Amino acid sequence: MTLSIQQKQKVITRLPLSIPKTEFNQYVNFPAIPCVVFSLISEGARTHYFRDLIRSRRNAGFEYDDWIGHISRATLSLTILSFDPLESRELAHQMELELWQNRLGLVKPDDGIWMTRVLRSAELPAIRSELHKKLLHRWNIDIELEYEVSWKLIAPTIKAFGVDVDGLKLELTAPGCYGASIVIKK
Repeated sequence: MTLSIQQKQKVITRLPLSIPKTEFNQYVNFPAIPCVVFSLISEGARTHYFRDLIRSRRNAGFEYDDWIGHISRATLSLTILSFDPLESRELAHQMELELWQNRLGLVKPDDGIWMTRVLRSAELPAIRSELHKKLLHRWNIDIELEYEVSWKLIAPTIKAFGVDVDGLKLELTAPGCYGASIVIKK
């Protein structure tokens, strides 16, 4: 399953460096140089769980809300573009350092997405920009993200108890909840 729009937006807004950032598939006008071009090269590879309890949180009514789902993996590719080869290397170094230091500032239980590691960092061959008539130096950094694919459990928890002991029946059930019964026979 793919990243939600909110999860993707959290990652994009927290990318380090103060240079322009643009998504690869929104490459209508050539971005200002230097810049970072990002794209999700893979997403939706399930890594943990399958329709299991992911998390449980206490709500305002002092009851617990449960989320069911799984954890998936995505790979985000960041390509730094610059006309100066030393500048592209320095920007890549700064970005990788910031990625390792604060891992995009994403917190696993709060954001539903987190950075697990930097997969690789490598210089790509320079290409000629026909628009600028210059060589465009590129540096690529791939990072691995894990994210939660979950939904809130709609079925209320069992809040009832029923006992039948030799004809003596007793059942207590909270309104709107499922019940469970036990029959004890000799």
